Amino acid sequence: MTNAIPVNKFFSEYFSEVISCWPENISLNLESFGDSSRYSVHNLWEISEEVADKFIGHSDEIVFVNINHIIFIIVHKMAKYCKYIDMKQLRVDSIYQKFIEKISELKVGGGTGWTEEDLRIAYNLFDH
Repeated sequence: MTNAIPVNKFFSEYFSEVISCWPENISLNLESFGDSSRYSVHNLWEISEEVADKFIGHSDEIVFVNINHIIFIIVHKMAKYCKYIDMKQLRVDSIYQKFIEKISELKVGGGTGWTEEDLRIAYNLFDH
């Protein structure tokens, strides 16, 4: 990966906490919606929601929930090309890059549902 931002040590700890809540391996069984560009992955949303629920109310909820959501998006995209994923294969540096992009989007976007304190936590820990 070129021009990768070095992974913040705090992010690695948050990532490890989130990924430990996911199953080690996931079968990526597709459920099609007729249009080949639209699909669902059997039970993926439920797994993601179950993981997110573990962090609701945590002081760093914004960090945990956004990492979890990025993992969901990446695994969902991979399902189009893979039948199975070993979650240890996820690249922490790539997820960190997506996380930084997400935090940057939160800065400029309004109506995120996050409190000012939540946003301040994310900005202070991971802002570049």
